[in-house]
Amino acid sequence: MRRLRFFIVVSFLLVVCVLIQNLVKRSHSFRNIVNKEFTCQSLDELHVHTVIGSGAYRHTYAGTFRGVDVAVKTIKVRFTSFFGQHLVDKEREAEINCLRLFRDLQDVHVKTLMEAIKTECTSLNVGHMISEIIYNSVLKHDTVVKHFGYCLREPKTSAIKPGQVQMANINKKTAKALFESSIISVSELGSVLAEEDVVAMPIQERLRQTRELAVMVGTLYNTLVGPIQISDLKLEHLMYNNGKWKVFDLGMFLSGDKQIDHPWTKNIILFCRQVLNIVFKNNSLYDNDKCQTMSSTKYIDYMESIKTPN
Repeated sequence: MRRLRFFIVVSFLLVVCVLIQNLVKRSHSFRNIVNKEFTCQSLDELHVHTVIGSGAYRHTYAGTFRGVDVAVKTIKVRFTSFFGQHLVDKEREAEINCLRLFRDLQDVHVKTLMEAIKTECTSLNVGHMISEIIYNSVLKHDTVVKHFGYCLREPKTSAIKPGQVQMANINKKTAKALFESSIISVSELGSVLAEEDVVAMPIQERLRQTRELAVMVGTLYNTLVGPIQISDLKLEHLMYNNGKWKVFDLGMFLSGDKQIDHPWTKNIILFCRQVLNIVFKNNSLYDNDKCQTMSSTKYIDYMESIKTPN
């Protein structure tokens, strides 16, 4: 009888543990953390008016969404018929596989989704865009641009209809690229920081802004997808919006646990060398060597303790 009671208690505890684990996984799933303000159902509220960038993997447009200035990012087609139909078909197949992988793993822990995209998605442009969307959902911080959401569609199966997205000053070729994109991602938009404007700011304001960035850098050591290593972070990757400096190019972030042993060390080095070194250019406050031996926030503490007028 005693053994039976013991067995019942142990079994009950095991069931409770499994239930708790499943609840934790579901609460940390991508579906539960992604912002859903912008979806495929709200395309008619999106207004696109200017092309502001075109990189290796995507096109970026300036526009508005519900009255807010936004950056609209779309997948860039990597191959055309010029390269041969075989390459076009191969890339389209890889793109569809990545999109389905992303769609099918919405309810698993976001770290599992991130690892699957990194290891199983063979379409570079789609993998790049999806990774940025995941990072935007994980790194919800005042110094990271707000991500409103995304619209995902399989190529050729559910193209955007002309007039569904309001457009102005966009030529037919550019509009076609947006209409046919398999992913549309929408984030807030501000003005890119210029070095001359930053160094002209009062030292107290620069210290305040860099402290907030330092706190964000510190949080990268422990995120839902594991340690995150910044592959590149420069002043050009920061924008000014609503009184804050914000990182806007999260495509520059890579999962750190498989890249190097101590991604947080690399983060501090880049933050010191490529942000603080510019923000406090020619100022006696800044010591690059000392900065790289301390945590981001502790170095800001140090600078505030010795700050001098401009």
